[in-house]
Amino acid sequence: MSVLGPLRATLAGRPVDIGPMRQQAVLAALALSPSRSVSRGRLLEDVWGREMPDGNVVPVYVYRLRKILRLGDRPDSVIRRDRYGYGLVQGVAEVDARCVDDLVARAGAAERAGDLPGAVRLCERALELFRGEPLAGLPGPVAALLMHALRQDGRRAEALAVFDRIARRLADDLGVDPGDLLLRARRTALPSTVISAA
Repeated sequence: MSVLGPLRATLAGRPVDIGPMRQQAVLAALALSPSRSVSRGRLLEDVWGREMPDGNVVPVYVYRLRKILRLGDRPDSVIRRDRYGYGLVQGVAEVDARCVDDLVARAGAAERAGDLPGAVRLCERALELFRGEPLAGLPGPVAALLMHALRQDGRRAEALAVFDRIARRLADDLGVDPGDLLLRARRTALPSTVISAA
């Protein structure tokens, strides 16, 4: 699964149609939290923000995604459910952002071991995974997810630039300030020294 550009999923090397944009945003939220469960309430907040729908839209979208992402003829899917919410099955679903984290860690180890050519090759492989602006084109407060993805990748300045761009657009187009979700995403993107000083 690729989040380092427009969202893209493949099964057995073939592209998969993930469905409507909000459904794609649900999958993106799960992909950005690959090692933990995401609650239904958190998915509603991350994908719809203040425009939260009534009803069971999250379980419906997850059901559809589980069907789409079913592994061949097997009844299981890459999406699991537990008492805390939904998540990607570890070891089955591969997310490019996690691959970048792994490659960067391996490059650091290679550099510390004195293997500079190896470190450069690993960094080049990591850079090849980027296909444009992460999560480009997804609707709603998913831009808070973009900020989260950039922050997770150590790109705090870019995460803060996304906030600035959204804040300007909200002010210019709608005459409103950023909501709680975006402000919270901005706070998590700030270095801890800035937060403690604020």
